[in-house]
Amino acid sequence: MPPRSIPKLLYSVYSMLDEKVLNICNAHHCFLIGGTALEILMNFNNLKFNRKRSENDFDFVMRISNSPHLKVIDLELCHLEDFTKTGDDRIMVNFNSDLVEVDILVTAEKIEQQDILSVGDYRIMSPVWMFASKFSRYISIDPRLNYDKFERDRRDLFDLLTLINLGGAEELTRLETKLGEAVVFDEDAERKLQELVADYKNDVEKPRNHISKKNLLFVCTNNKMRSASAYEIYKYDLRFNVRSAGTDSGAATVLTRDLLEWADSIVVMETHHRSSIRKLYPDLYKNKKIVCLYIPDDYEYMQPELISVLRNKFEDVYRRGLL
Repeated sequence: MPPRSIPKLLYSVYSMLDEKVLNICNAHHCFLIGGTALEILMNFNNLKFNRKRSENDFDFVMRISNSPHLKVIDLELCHLEDFTKTGDDRIMVNFNSDLVEVDILVTAEKIEQQDILSVGDYRIMSPVWMFASKFSRYISIDPRLNYDKFERDRRDLFDLLTLINLGGAEELTRLETKLGEAVVFDEDAERKLQELVADYKNDVEKPRNHISKKNLLFVCTNNKMRSASAYEIYKYDLRFNVRSAGTDSGAATVLTRDLLEWADSIVVMETHHRSSIRKLYPDLYKNKKIVCLYIPDDYEYMQPELISVLRNKFEDVYRRGLL
């Protein structure tokens, strides 16, 4: 069964092939980067994107261990449209048709799981990874020779910093580590980073179209299977700050007043969890959004079937505006 497409409102659609190209590349271990990835992440988080993605262009990154999939991608794209492979230097592979250009960066660099975000059923490289990659290119651009490219990358870096800041101190620490791995920090690079951050701080003082992340609390009985799995699935989701707890006194993390006060929305697995909150904290119960997913205690931690039912039921609740 093919993956569901990203809702079209999240990215600018320029041709009838756009969605099909995304489906093919996503199915064969390509992670979206570049302007399309950034536009999706900004729109997904209700943030104003400073530009539209480049017309007629998709950029991806692929682990070198998955490079055998390039032959399949080549065949499927050619079957889809008259694509030709215009470059293949074992680092960057390019496919072109009259309607769409596809660039796939094949890298031996270690890509960690936290470097990959899921939006819908698609995988996108994290803002931290994209910032480090783009900044390494940004410092080599001479604005006197290529001002348009310099300014476009600068605005993209601003947007990436906005997304990274949504993740708080943990993401900023990851950014520092990733930059140290991707960039040789001589005096010039250090100066450009300081200037970029200073310009960004001045920029964000202007009014921006920004909606803050919701604090989301998942609750089950023991906080070992269902709510713990929900936390694991959504802990890097840019829409939310996520915690989990259990109503039982022996839970891994016991539900407390402090956790309930922290939460903007509470997602329980069964109706008796909601009843426990009402019994223990009636004053908070009256003033909190509490949504039940109706998932019984029939699953192991991160069991594939549990992951599927959690995602399907939670995303349905989110789409319906119940959080």
